[in-house]
Amino acid sequence: MSLLKNLGRLLLAGMFMASAATTWAAAACQASNGTGSLGTTISSFSVYNAQQSTTATSGIKCTGSLVSLLGTNVVTVTIANSANKTGTQARLLNTTTGADYVPYIICKDSSCGTVYNVGSSITWSSTSLLGLLGLFNNSDGSLPLYIRTMTGARVAAGNYTDTLTLNWTWQLCDLGVGGLCLVITGSGTSTVGLSMGVVNDCVLTAPNVLFGVAPLANGFADVNQVVQVVCTKGASYTVGMSNGNNWSGTVRQMKSTAGGFLQYDIYKPDSTRWGPTGTDRRSSSAADANAGTYDGVTTQGYNYRASVIQTQTTPATGAYTDLITLDILF
Repeated sequence: MSLLKNLGRLLLAGMFMASAATTWAAAACQASNGTGSLGTTISSFSVYNAQQSTTATSGIKCTGSLVSLLGTNVVTVTIANSANKTGTQARLLNTTTGADYVPYIICKDSSCGTVYNVGSSITWSSTSLLGLLGLFNNSDGSLPLYIRTMTGARVAAGNYTDTLTLNWTWQLCDLGVGGLCLVITGSGTSTVGLSMGVVNDCVLTAPNVLFGVAPLANGFADVNQVVQVVCTKGASYTVGMSNGNNWSGTVRQMKSTAGGFLQYDIYKPDSTRWGPTGTDRRSSSAADANAGTYDGVTTQGYNYRASVIQTQTTPATGAYTDLITLDILF
């Protein structure tokens, strides 16, 4: 009887160990390729003024036992190369022009408390494998890398790309015989393709036109002013001026709250209308100030004359307004 009881205990123990073993998975890491997009339609002025950021997939994924052991669990990456680097500074290259660069930094966490450049190493560690695997929280199950562009780059529109080469090493504490730590080590290489689409943009400065007060339509003096425009580096363009909200079909009009109309129009320096289409538009190559200068910094000026039509019948007294929209076509 005693022998049978012992055999039963051994059998039960063996069944328990077999059942438990089905929940174990050997610790391992694998390096493949990752990606990161900083956006596809980023204004060139946004690139200059503010950091653009993304969470890139690093290409490294690790698995391991569901049983947590105390031990040393470390994953380390060395940023071996940036295809478009200068020195240790990683950069995105405008593949459309082949000339412009946007520098960027690499971070371990979203706060970017520590910045890593080409040649730097980043280490993730935990005293438990489960704790380390919890850091693999990217959308594809990989370790995340946080990418931020640096401000101050005045660049042309285009598709910006870079490829990071990452060399990985790892040391994991897996569940071994007798519940002891079985050290698993390995290494691998991954690449991370980064991209950012930059689009043309402009900043316009257009002061209001104030004709003042007059008793008769022919008593309003002309108003001469300047529209100022600065656009993305390398971008030529035309500037159009809408016909306003009260267009008669032949002339612009201001409207009073009582429904009256006061006719006016806006003219280029050559006395032709400045309008919204065709030759009525203004070309950046023929700006009145800094024509054809496309460095992304220099402001181009467009002179105009706003004039109340002198020959019209004077409408009823009141405050007359209109709204003109300026538009840019590249």
